[in-house]
Amino acid sequence: TAVCLPQAVAARSMLKWRGVSSVLHFGAASFGQGPFDSHAWLDAAGVKVTGYPEAEDFTAIGCFV
Repeated sequence: TAVCLPQAVAARSMLKWRGVSSVLHFGAASFGQGPFDSHAWLDAAGVKVTGYPEAEDFTAIGCFV
């Protein structure tokens, strides 16, 4: 089971409650013609909060600021 998204969302909520801005990133990695893998990570003011280190083969496809 993936835990990266629930962890990132929970951390984002806790930081927002304390008035700290953060960025929630969503990424995907393709491994050829088959299915892709996805990942979520969170940073706040340049500080890596959850989901780091993200794999080098993941490309950010969206984020919430």
